[in-house]
Amino acid sequence: MKFEKYIDHTLLKPESTRQQIDQIIEEAKTYHFKSVCVNPTH
Repeated sequence: MKFEKYIDHTLLKPESTRQQIDQIIEEAKTYHFKSVCVNPTH
């Protein structure tokens, strides 16, 4: 069973940088995670 399709990658710290957000997006693509969630301040 492939669990990665059930995983959401999150970065909820309000002080997150654009570089950190871009990094988790790339990680989600690499590992085929279902979604990425960031703090709505971005």
